[in-house]
Amino acid sequence: MPIQLSYPGVYVQEIPSGTHTITGVATAITAFVGYLTRGPLNTPVQCLNYGDFQRVFGGLNPNSRTSFQVSQFFLNGGFEAWVSRLYASSAPPVQPSITLNGAAPSTQAGGAGGLAPPSGKTTALTLNAQNPGTWGLNVFVTVDYMSNALNTFNLAATLYSVTSNSNSTSATYTAVQTQSLPGVTLDPSQTNYIMEVLQATPNPYASLLSIPSISTTATSPPPYASGTLLQFTAPTSSTLTVVTITVASYVGTAWKTVGAAVNAPATLVTSVGDMVGAIQGAMSYAAGQLNLPGLASTVVRSCTSPFPPPPPGNSGGQSTTPAGPAQLIQVVVPNPAYAGYLIGVTCTPTTMLTSLWTNLQAQQMTGTPQVPASPDGIVPTGFDVAGNSTSRSGIYALDAMQLVNLICVPDMPTMTTSNYLMSATAALNYAVQRKAFALIDLPQGIVTPSEAVAWATSNPGTFGQGIISGASYFPQVMLPSPFSTQLAVLGASGTMAGLYAATDIARGVWKAPAGITAPLTGVQQLQYVMNDQENGLINPLGLNALRTFPVYGNISWGARTLAAANVADDDWKYIPVRRLALYIEQSLVQGLQWVVFEPNDSTLWAQIRLSVNSFLHPLFQQGAFVGMTPSQAYQVVCDASTTTAEDMDNGIVNILVLFAPVKPAEFVVITIQQMTGQSTS
Repeated sequence: MPIQLSYPGVYVQEIPSGTHTITGVATAITAFVGYLTRGPLNTPVQCLNYGDFQRVFGGLNPNSRTSFQVSQFFLNGGFEAWVSRLYASSAPPVQPSITLNGAAPSTQAGGAGGLAPPSGKTTALTLNAQNPGTWGLNVFVTVDYMSNALNTFNLAATLYSVTSNSNSTSATYTAVQTQSLPGVTLDPSQTNYIMEVLQATPNPYASLLSIPSISTTATSPPPYASGTLLQFTAPTSSTLTVVTITVASYVGTAWKTVGAAVNAPATLVTSVGDMVGAIQGAMSYAAGQLNLPGLASTVVRSCTSPFPPPPPGNSGGQSTTPAGPAQLIQVVVPNPAYAGYLIGVTCTPTTMLTSLWTNLQAQQMTGTPQVPASPDGIVPTGFDVAGNSTSRSGIYALDAMQLVNLICVPDMPTMTTSNYLMSATAALNYAVQRKAFALIDLPQGIVTPSEAVAWATSNPGTFGQGIISGASYFPQVMLPSPFSTQLAVLGASGTMAGLYAATDIARGVWKAPAGITAPLTGVQQLQYVMNDQENGLINPLGLNALRTFPVYGNISWGARTLAAANVADDDWKYIPVRRLALYIEQSLVQGLQWVVFEPNDSTLWAQIRLSVNSFLHPLFQQGAFVGMTPSQAYQVVCDASTTTAEDMDNGIVNILVLFAPVKPAEFVVITIQQMTGQSTS
């Protein structure tokens, strides 16, 4: 825009340089599509380390190959994985949930008579586990009123790891993850409405809870608090008080007391703090008397009532709702092993405590409507992997990713022949579509070199044109498993994807991820140890070897694509050549977006040549291309010879990029000849 000159002096005008920098894209963003027992379905989730994977998908699982492959990816140098959970559509996993009823407490002076959970059936809200699977059956939910505000409550969910004790019928609970929703309400008009608080969770996929639907109003009562809720009335003077504890559990079809009621030693009570201390001491005393050690960890806290006070004129009769400013005491046993117990708390004299209800210590999620035969689902079939582009299911769930470089489908080795073919074809075709590279694991039955040769001879040709963007490795790798004394046998896709990423960072995408500098981290041994002759059988067929060498250990010893045996695809014989081409393609596609709608003339063509040459020249300097000079290594043509007048009429600009990729030194030939001794005389 020209400067408006209005006064004598010096004017400065800033003009664009005309150069648009093309930034290289990432080369090792890896997508895993496979069976997992936790996590969102058909939704790729970014994991920047294995801790991220554990938070969303639960970590290693003995039934999930994908969990081991993701672990291997990060162990071998991977830095960004996108994981999409998949299971067979014919056997969906269980959906754990619980229903929290709205509180409508009845009052009884001195405590409850027969112990039983609250009978109110008005549903406050239904809580689901964040996603299906038996993991959610170990989620315990508690409610308390420590927010000390009308119509508000605190909701907490805890996921436990449950370990059965071999020498007893008891189990050990270890807290794995917690989620807290403090000071929430069921009033949709408030900013602390529970649905809004849940939706504002920074990482919803790592949460424990979801609310499928809710229909509440400003007058909806909060749900029943966990444990025992008491209303406290302060005495006029210090009073010697005896607290009595009664414990009940559900046996058969009814609630039955555990042992006899326990009368704790008398204590002086003047204030609510004194009563809290008296109840705390009574619970510890009852723990010893009833041989229930978990009662000693009981949490006793005081709070104000979240319920509105009775309307005027109703004070003469007995209200079913405690007054707003009433002082409440909540008694909860936090040990999940006691979640199903009821705790009755009474005192003498009876005027100081009024029991509002005795509830479960925590509500454990259950499967609804019925736990299926395979509560965690089963491994997906080829049809499930192939998915649907419209619904973004299966492999097409990766459409949600802006960029993907490597694709792994870890469950393929266990599939039937037809399902394997469908999965491999879908993964390879999708890789071509997204300009990505797929790592295809061999069927688990391929153990010997002769079996590998038979597979490589007959199978890749049936995968279609996608074989130019895929690679396979033989044999399978064997890893230590925390679930068994035997080694876990897996395909090498996750391990090699991590190695690809590490090589890209250290050397560049044009360096083959193979050689003595490509060790297989985390691999204890290979399923089969090949010799040179056996390696020579599979290498020409485009099947890469994993070898065990003295000193170097287990390493990658191959750099060919699945198309290596196809003469028609000879340009894409090598993995680094194909991946370098994909890198250049993706970088140019993203870096030349500015060209769209620019005037299609010689000025634009010159700018394009300048931008693309500026992108390719650093690659030449780093050793990505063959040639002594830039003109020998690459060329960029964008002028009247590539874009004709007809092209210009159709809004087309053609850019021709030529490059000479460096190829790996696959065969090193050393010639040795004896030299005849020469006389010095």
